Parts: sequence; structure tokens; C-alpha cells
Amino acid sequence: MMKKIILALLTTALVAGTVSPAFAISASYRAKLEHSGCTQVSEADGSCNVNKSKAQNQKHTVAHKSKTPMITHDGKRLPTCASTGGSQADNGTTCWF
Repeated sequence: MMKKIILALLTTALVAGTVSPAFAISASYRAKLEHSGCTQVSEADGSCNVNKSKAQNQKHTVAHKSKTPMITHDGKRLPTCASTGGSQADNGTTCWF
């Protein structure tokens, strides 16, 4: 019985000493994301810059969406979602044909 208690205490101490909370991102990076209004996805795809403010990123996003043409693998420019009338579905950033 005493061996079981000692073994349980040692196991508990070992587990408690080695287990630490896992954080996906650091506190400083999280603060940058909150300040900039970015998400990890938008920062990774280049549509948002964590070193800019929310207002600067919103201006960049509007400019980025209006200036970026959709081009096929043949090099042909596709019409914008708004100009085609209803033949496309718009998910907010990409036109699906």
C-alpha cells in the first residue's frame, strides 16, 4: 500500500513538472494582431500587415481588392464579380465561377 502511494506521488510530481500550458502564439504577437485588426490567416496571405494600425490595414484591403485583377492561367483577365451580373457567387474576396 505504501509503495502505491509513493508511486502515485512520484508520478504526479513528474507529470506536474513536465506539463506546461501550450500557447499557439506569443503574447506580443497576439497584441500585434489585436492592434492591427489582422488574423493569422490574413497576415499569412499578405492581405494584412501586423505592423500597421486597423485603419491603415482597412485602407490597404480596399485598395488591394480593387486593384488586384483575376487572371487565368492563360493570362486572360476575368471580369469583376460586380460587373457580371449574377453568373458568379462572391464570398467576399474571391469570385467562384
